[in-house]
This record gives sequence, structure tokens and C-alpha cells, in this order.
Amino acid sequence: MNETKIKNERIDGMLTKYFEAEVPSPWPAFATPEAPGVLPVRRSPWLSFRRCAVAASIAALLAGYLALAGFFPREAPGRLNNDPSRNIGRNPQVQPLQLNR
Repeated sequence: MNETKIKNERIDGMLTKYFEAEVPSPWPAFATPEAPGVLPVRRSPWLSFRRCAVAASIAALLAGYLALAGFFPREAPGRLNNDPSRNIGRNPQVQPLQLNR
């Protein structure tokens, strides 16, 4: 462990000397950058084309979804519980147990 500590101190010393040599000795003064000129905003004709393309693709997806949903049969909302084919494990020959209260 002592040997590792010595190696780390050598590496730290070498790195410190290197980076201190790379930093300029008198640090340069801060110079404020010039303000950029304001350019006029130009709207691209492609922007409206892109928006129309996105709107058309969303409309096509919605139309496809509705067309595909039309192929599937619809079930009446109240018939789900009354449909005998939906009952699992029901034997018509067995009478339900009557509890006396």
C-alpha cells in the first residue's frame, strides 16, 4: 500500500507540473465579445409544406384506424353478461346452492 501511495504522489506531481506549465502565466484579461447583428427572420416555404405533410399523415393514420375498426363486429354493451357462451364453468344441469338467511 505504501508503494502505491508513492506512485500516486509521483503521478500527481507530474500532472500538476504539466498543467501548470500549460496555463498562461499572466492570465489574459476578459474581452467582451461584440454583440451579434440581428438578422431578419425569413420563413421557409418548406416549413408550411412540412406542417401539411404531418397533418396529412395524422389524418391518414386516423382514417386507417377507423377503416380497420369497421371490419370488426361490435357487441351490444348489455349483452356481455347475458350471453351463455361467455359463462365459464357453468353447468345447466346443476342447480345453484340456495342459502337460507
